[in-house]
Amino acid sequence: MAIIIGDLFMDICTRVQRLPQWDTDTGSEPISILPGGSAANTARQLHALESRCALITLAGTDLLGDAFFRQMESEGMSTSWIEAIPNCTTSTCIVITGPQDRAFISDYSSTDRIDDKVIERTLLTASPLLKKQNNIITYT
Repeated sequence: MAIIIGDLFMDICTRVQRLPQWDTDTGSEPISILPGGSAANTARQLHALESRCALITLAGTDLLGDAFFRQMESEGMSTSWIEAIPNCTTSTCIVITGPQDRAFISDYSSTDRIDDKVIERTLLTASPLLKKQNNIITYT
């Protein structure tokens, strides 16, 4: 089984004829909200190729976090290794695509909270085959 550790974002995407300027209103094509982030995308792609994988990451307990969990479950992916953190928003990236380039606006709220304690806690909770003894995690 592949274990992917890292970021998840909910991407809010749209396409425009020209990138917006300050103090202007720019029309766009329909806006879509999609799961993103390098780690989440990697896990989703591996899953689509029918590889066994688990994603260790954090989401917020907000509408975008709920949408991420629903999307993963609709794709048949396990979300048991993904922790929802209370009082935190899900990392979000606004992606504006123009005819020749793109612009990104990113909020790293939940992604910034991933650390070694989160990884260790998730590994030990999600996998009964892993044990910690004398600060060493072993596979049994």
